[in-house]
Amino acid sequence: MRTANQIQAKINEFTVQRNKLQASLQSDDISTEENERLSRQMAVLDEKIMLLEWVIFSPDGKYHL
Repeated sequence: MRTANQIQAKINEFTVQRNKLQASLQSDDISTEENERLSRQMAVLDEKIMLLEWVIFSPDGKYHL
């Protein structure tokens, strides 16, 4: 099992990668194919970040009534 610090470090790593992708997407000299590829990569990183955040900040409440 990973510690909260390890998970937070991975979130930070993915966030840095996401910021780099976002900067690349804002560049004017990329092709449409490259734009689509970067957008898919960013969506994958967003999902990974969301899942790791869910692990650290697990939701409260009942799932089954």
